Amino acid sequence: MHTKEFTAQDYIKEFEKKFTGFCQRAPVYLSFKCTPARVYIENVPSGQVFEFEVNTNTPVEQFIFEIRQFLRKEIYPKFTIKTVENVEPSVEDITKLTRQGMSFDRAFRRLSYLEKHQSLAIDKIDLKKNTVVVLNEDSGKQEVYHLEIPVVSFLKKYRENKLEDPGKTFLDYSTYLYSVGEE
Repeated sequence: MHTKEFTAQDYIKEFEKKFTGFCQRAPVYLSFKCTPARVYIENVPSGQVFEFEVNTNTPVEQFIFEIRQFLRKEIYPKFTIKTVENVEPSVEDITKLTRQGMSFDRAFRRLSYLEKHQSLAIDKIDLKKNTVVVLNEDSGKQEVYHLEIPVVSFLKKYRENKLEDPGKTFLDYSTYLYSVGEE
């Protein structure tokens, strides 16, 4: 949080410096221009432009955070992954299915696996380490993964809709490293 009043020119200079760093870690290719009153951000591959009003009373970090939240919602890469977990079936659930005419073996197998779908968004990238920070949109948790293929290639194929199942491709070519905050 800043403690001094910025002139519009100082604010824009500080914003440009910090936002350049943000753009280098963003999972989308961005270009931006600033005026004392507005920031214009282009999603380069699509040519889509977004406009944000500058308020020098808002700390630069907060302004960038608000832009990030908007971009995450609008243009960040998103996909769903499906996982299957082994679970202990309850006697009540097995009984319910057997009373409906299902065999005991089939009811037990059916209830022993839980299929979960998670909505994920790539939040940040590190090209040097070939890692991505993925936000689980359902839980709000962030996790870091290493990709076995170049991050840029994955994002390009995603953007060009060349991945039949982005979630499966992501799981097939990534290794979980850690949850953010648990390093």
